[in-house]
Amino acid sequence: MNIKPTPETIWTRPAYLPYVQTPLTEALIRQTESQLGHTLPQLFLDILRVQNGGPIRFSIPDSVGDQIAGIGPSYPSITDDTFRDHQEYVDYPLDGLIPFDGDGHWYHCLDYREGSAEPAVSYIDVECNSQGRIADSFSDFLQLMELDVENERVLQNVENIHDAQRRLEALFGLAFERKLSNIGVPYLKLQTGKKWDECFWISSNRVAAGYSGDDPETMEFEGDALLFPELPADTVIFEAPDEYLDQYGTRLQDSGLALVDVHTAANAT
Repeated sequence: MNIKPTPETIWTRPAYLPYVQTPLTEALIRQTESQLGHTLPQLFLDILRVQNGGPIRFSIPDSVGDQIAGIGPSYPSITDDTFRDHQEYVDYPLDGLIPFDGDGHWYHCLDYREGSAEPAVSYIDVECNSQGRIADSFSDFLQLMELDVENERVLQNVENIHDAQRRLEALFGLAFERKLSNIGVPYLKLQTGKKWDECFWISSNRVAAGYSGDDPETMEFEGDALLFPELPADTVIFEAPDEYLDQYGTRLQDSGLALVDVHTAANAT
């Protein structure tokens, strides 16, 4: 069964703190709804009560969306009215649309244009002068989402990241190199061949709750969280390029280890 988002699990961890507004208050909700002229969906607000905006870890297949804007003075915010400046470039009305994701060319919007209290969710492309409905409600929009998992696998039959490091270094006769990703996740990389992509890396499910800064050398972190909240804290995540994933999987299996899909591991817990 595919993992679906909830208000508690939709947010990417670590969160990119410059994109997170200050905690949402009921007074700010009332002020914002008065400013926008619309009542925001309860589920949308429930999500922002957990975290007031930022990158998300779920997306709709073949979609470019990757965040939900919060409410506040910082970018991105659903109260940013510069979206209206695009009206002269499109032949459909922008009034009644509240963007919550986008890059200045396309947007995902709460769509109140049909007069319903419960908005639909629409895709708007102001560069191509096109639009389309994604879902009849924000709740339906979330149900279309899938967890963004590319080459991540769960490494089984290890106790934690330290046990995994010890066993894999013994298996391959090589030493891991400590790294920090540009999204604030520490990991261990093992180069197994001469080609630049002939490698794999492992990371702990335990990560910081948030980070700031774009350079791994100077990033600042705060709090504790789980990369995959559906999995136990000591879970070890294994990643490798597509062309080597099966090869590594076979070698690990022969040594008593195993790689399983994140969805499979989550459903088994």
